[in-house]
Amino acid sequence: MSQTYPSSLYQTISAVEDNHFWFTSRNRMIKSLIHANIVKPYSSKSFLEIGCGTGIVMATLERLGFIATGLDVNEKALSYAVKRTKGKLIRQSIFGFKPKKYYDIVGAFDVLEHIRDDGGFLKACYRLLSPKGFILLTVPAGMSLWSPVDDLSGHVRRYEYEELLKKLTDVGFTVNSLGYWNSLLLPLYKIWHRKAGLKSKDVVSSHLQKMPFIINMLLTWIFQLELILSRFIRFPVGATLVVCAQKGNTK
Repeated sequence: MSQTYPSSLYQTISAVEDNHFWFTSRNRMIKSLIHANIVKPYSSKSFLEIGCGTGIVMATLERLGFIATGLDVNEKALSYAVKRTKGKLIRQSIFGFKPKKYYDIVGAFDVLEHIRDDGGFLKACYRLLSPKGFILLTVPAGMSLWSPVDDLSGHVRRYEYEELLKKLTDVGFTVNSLGYWNSLLLPLYKIWHRKAGLKSKDVVSSHLQKMPFIINMLLTWIFQLELILSRFIRFPVGATLVVCAQKGNTK
């Protein structure tokens, strides 16, 4: 994660993420993104997750067969990740990270919005990739959705579709897929963010608490339905942008 992300939330996240609808649904979406863009076998491919946090995505990557490495600046986050993953964990910023080998895939899931120099971040990702390597990203979409939740989460920005596309192509990436996620629940998302503006700073942690079973299952089912529908239709809006891009000529 980022230095702007509240460290106090890591314990809360670690306690609920295995069953919480948001984390389980995002993991399914990431798996779908991988299956749609990355050719098997995964066991021969190296995957660097930047901002690996508590390690929930890394654990998924390992189950898929990737040789996974996690990079994070937050020591507390890594103290939870080491309990979840067998992959290599490194406490360091991407801006100073100089590995001995290039990676086949770099992923940053809900990280880029925390980085002030996002162009420099994308350039660093580009340099870390092997020729024709892939970058996978998820970022919050639409500045019109900005709310106090973004402030409390340490976000610097939310991204517009064309803005993210340009930032990636300016670095040298070829964008293979770029689309929206969290579309069916967008009205609920807007309501929650609007109400959050009237609450205390505990609103983010309260959202991450264990939910009633029925509500959690219903929201999980809606995300699963969206994932199925996304195979046939392209959602025009959503709370999250999801991208897969590929490295072109070395820069």
